[in-house]
Amino acid sequence: MRRLTLYLVWGFCTASILGDVTGWRFPQQAAAVMLIVALGLDFRLWAPRGNGRLALILLGSALFLASLGGDMLKAISGVTNYSSVIALLLCVSLIRLPMIASGIDVPLRSLLARVGKSSRSNAVIASSAVLAPMLNLGTLSFMSSFLKNHSLPDTLSPASVTRGIGMSMLWAPSFAPIALVMAAFPNVSWLATLPIAITLLAGSALLAGSTVLGLRMQGDIDVGVAPQELHWNRLWFGAGLVGTALVTSVFFRLALHTPLTAAVSAPGIAVLAFWLIAAPTARKDWVVVLSDHTTRMWQAVIAESALFASSGVLAEVLKQPFWATELRHWFAFLNQPTWEAMAALILGVPILSIFGIHPI
Repeated sequence: MRRLTLYLVWGFCTASILGDVTGWRFPQQAAAVMLIVALGLDFRLWAPRGNGRLALILLGSALFLASLGGDMLKAISGVTNYSSVIALLLCVSLIRLPMIASGIDVPLRSLLARVGKSSRSNAVIASSAVLAPMLNLGTLSFMSSFLKNHSLPDTLSPASVTRGIGMSMLWAPSFAPIALVMAAFPNVSWLATLPIAITLLAGSALLAGSTVLGLRMQGDIDVGVAPQELHWNRLWFGAGLVGTALVTSVFFRLALHTPLTAAVSAPGIAVLAFWLIAAPTARKDWVVVLSDHTTRMWQAVIAESALFASSGVLAEVLKQPFWATELRHWFAFLNQPTWEAMAALILGVPILSIFGIHPI
């Protein structure tokens, strides 16, 4: 990775979070410029991919619609619409970095080794469900730090983590999807939704372990270590990392009243800082470690980032008066609490996802 790209990526993340926290336009605009430059420098990296091609189609469509009726410059500024989401994808990955660099993955896998092989996938599901309300999307990075490449078939571990996180989406008020829904419906309290949520949670837990319906996952999570290989100092260090992420998220959300995306992104940076402070030996090579990590993550999310950026431009065009007027019939239809409108939303989003369009 170019040193310039490294600076652009984390400069973009910093400016995006600062813009979310303060509400100032300048950091958000600076973040958009850095993102555009970074994507431009690595155009050949994302353009041939599926999301990259779709991003180019959406961007071309957005600019064409803007030329027919809209403000082209304002349309391009729509890159900021999803800047915070792209920053979130990059920042939550930082949680995984100190987990691996500090060797915490070994005692965590040792703990899992104490669970019978037939129950390990359920243990991973339960652990993910418990961690997700605290770490939000950082749960993915945390769990992958010690489970990656340790299951047969390869899909067993990620499927188990996905099920656990999915269960948290049904009830946890601190988890991103629930918080977003509750913010959209302020007249409905979380307690009022709890009877339905708990019922769905219980049903999903039963389905996850069901052998009758064939929904219990088959396979083996081979942790690769013996149960006695516990290192309590590393486990306590891992608990400190999780605690840092949780406290940071709560502080940003409740004390600073920041948008949820900033409250999810900031813990990744806080965990990295905690690691550098609590593990002095890590400071010597942290620039190299961060550079290598950023290279891998940027390559993993760059096409999706381009898709988000293009989607933001298209969204900005559709919000402009000319196209908003043209589309008012469809907006009115989706805003009506009818079975048809609800079916269009519930079924429409998964259908769009099949074609590679991100649910967000």
